[in-house]
Amino acid sequence: MDIFQNNKKNVIIAIAIIIILGVIAIVWKNIIEEKARMKKEAVGFIGSDGKVLFPPSEVSEIKVPNEIVSISGSVEKIDKDALIIKSLFFGEQKIYTVIVGSGVKIQKREMKKEIPKYEEGNIIEPFIVTDAVFADIRPNDNLNIEANENIKEKTTFEAKSIYIEIMNSVSVSEPLEMPKIENFSKP
Repeated sequence: MDIFQNNKKNVIIAIAIIIILGVIAIVWKNIIEEKARMKKEAVGFIGSDGKVLFPPSEVSEIKVPNEIVSISGSVEKIDKDALIIKSLFFGEQKIYTVIVGSGVKIQKREMKKEIPKYEEGNIIEPFIVTDAVFADIRPNDNLNIEANENIKEKTTFEAKSIYIEIMNSVSVSEPLEMPKIENFSKP
């Protein structure tokens, strides 16, 4: 009788090992297939650093608003009263011609080099904002540009305001803490 029970134990152990190996093989196969699928899709949208921003399959999920009144981008060229801006517009790289009239508000927003410790009730302002002029804009500057009109379908428009974005390496004297939010879910 012991021989049959030992064989029964061995058969159960063998079946369990076969099932475990089968599950591992199926999971491994799925991982390899998923990596191959992702690699095939990764030819989509590439950032300026050469890394994939998102695969083409995600583009269809990006909903473009009906009205667009601002863009961000880098200065490709500066003309007498216009800027040529390269921008990533909802996954598509676009070139804009921005007309800069005499009444356009131009400011520099420079990231502070040191951000102070958060104190309860105080707002941390990460930028130093100063007035600027058209001559302060240089090729390769990063700009945020606002318009007075819907520019969704346009590649040439007149600027209402321009912000020259200057990013600095930030040092923080102490680790930042998240502000305490009490009764957040209550109206």
